[in-house]
Amino acid sequence: MRASRHHAARLHAPAAHRAAGGVPRQAADVPHNVAARPSGKPAAIRHARVLGGPPRAGASFGTVVAQVPPGSVPLLPLEQGDQGISAAERPHALRAMQALPSKAGDNWVVTYDQESGLYEIVSKTGTLRWERWKTPAGEVVFRVHSLDGENPITSEDPTAFRTFAEEVAAAGGAGKPIPESITSYPDIFQRLSQLFDSKRAPDFVYVPTGGADLNHPGAGSHGVPDITQSRAPLIIAAPGVAQNAFTDTIVKSVDVAPTVAQLVGVQPIRGTNAAGAKKIQFLKWQDGDSVASSISDGRLGASPYGTAERALMFVLDGGSQAVLLDEVAQGRLPNIARIMKMGTTFRNGSIVDYPTVTWANHNTLMTGASPGHQGLLNNSWYNRDTGKEQLITDGGFQNSLMTNKMMNTQAETLYEAVGRTYGPDAITMSINDPSGRGATFSTLELAGLGGVVRRLFSVVKHFIDDGKSIVDHRFEKDKDYWSSSKMDRAGVAIGQAYFSSANTPRLAVFELALTDNQGHMKGPHAPDARAALQEADRNIGAMLKILDERGLTDSTALVVTADHGMEHQYTDPAKLGGWFDALR
Repeated sequence: MRASRHHAARLHAPAAHRAAGGVPRQAADVPHNVAARPSGKPAAIRHARVLGGPPRAGASFGTVVAQVPPGSVPLLPLEQGDQGISAAERPHALRAMQALPSKAGDNWVVTYDQESGLYEIVSKTGTLRWERWKTPAGEVVFRVHSLDGENPITSEDPTAFRTFAEEVAAAGGAGKPIPESITSYPDIFQRLSQLFDSKRAPDFVYVPTGGADLNHPGAGSHGVPDITQSRAPLIIAAPGVAQNAFTDTIVKSVDVAPTVAQLVGVQPIRGTNAAGAKKIQFLKWQDGDSVASSISDGRLGASPYGTAERALMFVLDGGSQAVLLDEVAQGRLPNIARIMKMGTTFRNGSIVDYPTVTWANHNTLMTGASPGHQGLLNNSWYNRDTGKEQLITDGGFQNSLMTNKMMNTQAETLYEAVGRTYGPDAITMSINDPSGRGATFSTLELAGLGGVVRRLFSVVKHFIDDGKSIVDHRFEKDKDYWSSSKMDRAGVAIGQAYFSSANTPRLAVFELALTDNQGHMKGPHAPDARAALQEADRNIGAMLKILDERGLTDSTALVVTADHGMEHQYTDPAKLGGWFDALR
């Protein structure tokens, strides 16, 4: 038996909410709400339009029902394997599952019971079990089976703590995590269940509290499905998208790829959805849905299709939605503020999938498929076939290439979908992005690299030299900051060179890693993490300048988002987690 392990070596997971009392609840009483709430506008974006009515969850969010619709069938894991626990394993698993939450900082254990078909959360004070069903319409619904003791989940509100002021107030000050007693776990039934659809999934998942990462005490971390680590910023500008607008529409990271696919005119295809049902959609395996209709300005149709000739996506790794909007409000991110004025900002951000780590969610961003469906479950996992830890990367450059081989063949990347639609001459670029399968040019997959070296080397060097004002030279002696800064600058310089050439890419995705680096090293609220956001903004500005000079801006879809959030960690050792000590 293997438990999933934290961060690069384990599936990292959440903090909990405590319900009052310990009386078992009925299915209909278990919270699964989207609460409407007032919200202010960032000061730097004045007189912005507000789209739609109160917050509403998109179709990609799971639905908890008291009664299963007639004709529904139990939805078992979509891949048959040894994930979860069998009847024979259960006595041994129970010992670990009861020991883990007993230690401070070790919050939940999550599993799938092969014999009963139930999903299960075990916490210090209660056990919650639920069923997953496929409706006749090919949709996924959940029903709570039983609750013993206190409910581990007291809120799934995806609008909670969405501003910097709200986050700091809830945490009791800047530089602190939000306590487990008041945080939220949006769409938690769906995000936990999807993991066990993969035969690569563990027997059970260890879930520490949101501020309990032993590896980064007092700094920043992610991996947990609480709201702070699960919320990424999302801003979309494109022809046909409402300008200088805010929307309360609640979306997930699985919705981003279908939305971009629609905006650039990807040809729909008969594919598979989250329930394993067949439907016409933009990508071959698509758990999410396009949200283009919710941000349309109406000029180019109620649901703009093919209105953009190309798309540029900027993924601010580990970028905090709350801190980003706070920086915009203070006028320190002028280029992101410009994109906000050109398009629509999702005030609640985007809820990323679980686990909230880099490799899993970059590949979800680029496929519209959850980690349990696209196959990259985590930064690493236990390989039952080899009996060893399966690495995607160990920090070595060549190991980055393994993502190309590890993604499930039934998933389709945006690069592949653009190529399927526009043919082999369509150029697609993955710049330092941990998802590059199918891209014409990918720095991490080494695809097309030789051509760039031969044709564009002098141009790339020019943009690197010309971009010395983009990097923050105060940090030249900070090894961690400076190495990530140089990598980001080199990647954007490649993009500048490509977009300066005659054959403009149809799709380019830029991973900007400095935000994650400084979030981990200093914490997302720290001045250095804010400096990293400001440098990312300047890199984005360098690409906008090229688009402006070539007259391409108005025909381009621009997306600013992240693969996950980031949360400050406790400094008190008594509050930090650790699965090893609990299992000794």
